[in-house]
Amino acid sequence: MAWVVYDLDNGIVCDSPLRGQAKTTGGAIKTEWYKNAPLRVNSRIISHLRNQKGRGHRVCIITSRYGDKEGIELTKKWLRSLSIPYDKIIFRETNNSSPDSVFKPWALVKNSLSGAQVVCYVSETRDLESALKRIGVKFEVV
Repeated sequence: MAWVVYDLDNGIVCDSPLRGQAKTTGGAIKTEWYKNAPLRVNSRIISHLRNQKGRGHRVCIITSRYGDKEGIELTKKWLRSLSIPYDKIIFRETNNSSPDSVFKPWALVKNSLSGAQVVCYVSETRDLESALKRIGVKFEVV
C-alpha cells in the first residue's frame, strides 16, 4: 500500500505564535518549544489522516523536530494522547541544519518514500511544494 506523508508542525499542529522564536539556524525546532508551547491541532488534517489510514494507506509523519531521545518521546506521547495513528515518524538528525526545503525532500528519499510510493504530502502551507514535486511527490493542502 502507498504512503501518505503529513507535516507535523505545518499540518497536524496548527502553527503557534511561539514557533518562530524556537527555530534555530536552518529551520530545526528546539525541544523547548514543543515541550512548553500550547499546541493546537488541525482537526481537518487529522480527519484527513484518519480517513487515509482507514482506506489502508500507510501514514508517515515528518518533522523538523530533532530526533533526540527527549524529542522523540515527547512527540510520540503527544500523538498517542490524541489517538493519531501513524506507521512511521521521520525526525531531523541533530546534526542537520539544512532548511526544510532541503531536509524534508532529502529525508523522504533517504527513507525510500519518494515518487510513486507516496500518494500525497499533506501540509497547511505551500512552502515545500516545488521541492517535493522535484522528487515526484504529489503535494496537497488540506
